[in-house]
Amino acid sequence: MLRTLDLPPAGQPRSGASVAAVLTDPGRLQELLAPLGVEVVVPERQLVDYKEALVMALIGVLRWREENNIFASVTGASRDSINGAVWIGQEA
Repeated sequence: MLRTLDLPPAGQPRSGASVAAVLTDPGRLQELLAPLGVEVVVPERQLVDYKEALVMALIGVLRWREENNIFASVTGASRDSINGAVWIGQEA
């Protein structure tokens, strides 16, 4: 189940702070989720970069094959779509 968090930054009273601010501080996020038995693990930067490169390559291959590479179930769009441009090295 997906739940929305509305938590203030550490040391500040509850006032509707942005969840994005909490997510940028792994220590604060761990502090908030510890009572729920959730452990926050921050991977090494190299691993994050590698996974991002794999996803970008997959999106590129799907685009090259003219298959949907943007999914409504992930983006909230009304339908799946094909996005991106393929440069084949010729002058326009």
